[in-house]
Amino acid sequence: MSSGNFDFLANWSTRWMNAEFVNRAFAQDGGAKQLDQLLGGKLEEVIAKLTESLWAQVA
Repeated sequence: MSSGNFDFLANWSTRWMNAEFVNRAFAQDGGAKQLDQLLGGKLEEVIAKLTESLWAQVA
């Protein structure tokens, strides 16, 4: 993946990858609350790690 693609993903994740986005994206499956429960209450941690990982790829 090119550096430009990583920049795009990192920027996208920072702006959109949050509980509100997850809530909308998974609305039919219980939203962020259900996903958080499936992740053992670690949804915010998972989102943070995904974002951190994308930024690490950019650097």
